[in-house]
Amino acid sequence: MSKSVSDITVIGIGAGSRHAPEYPEGGASKGWTEIEYRNFGDEAEGRFYGGVWFGKPGWVALDDFPFDEFCYVRKGVVRFTDSCGESRDFATDDAFFLPRGFTGRWEVIEATELAYVALGPF
Repeated sequence: MSKSVSDITVIGIGAGSRHAPEYPEGGASKGWTEIEYRNFGDEAEGRFYGGVWFGKPGWVALDDFPFDEFCYVRKGVVRFTDSCGESRDFATDDAFFLPRGFTGRWEVIEATELAYVALGPF
């Protein structure tokens, strides 16, 4: 089946469906703010989904991250610290691949906007 210009998806804040995950007590810093807009794909199909993610300064604990994820930092700074204490920062215009199984902390150093693709199975 041929696709047309009308099949091209807009990716951005406010487009798509809005999601704001919740974390258990102690799983995120006080006041942690995270919002994502899923603009394409379908988690229920188990293959992939993606869009834009926005976070304000703070942190969230990741324990055995459940899927692979490609991210492009549109603006801001994030830091990942693994369970061994090693850290790595990513800033505006950086891209990274977060592997399934990562355990550690995701910290937003400066308000951050990411474009992302989450890869299943979920």
